[in-house]
Amino acid sequence: MGIPAPPRGRRLRLFCDAYGLLEREEFLDQLHVRLLAMETAFARRSIDYFDTHRADWQRHLA
Repeated sequence: MGIPAPPRGRRLRLFCDAYGLLEREEFLDQLHVRLLAMETAFARRSIDYFDTHRADWQRHLA
């Protein structure tokens, strides 16, 4: 289904580093809460993707 997206874990780590985010577990928690609160088709599709890939992203942020 379309062109595969490149791995996002490394980019997520670079994003957190660039902004000095130290509470990275909390970052992913807040991102999930925000997606759940949004009532758009994008947010609904993103929640499944987020849930599927969260463990991988968490490993990159550790």
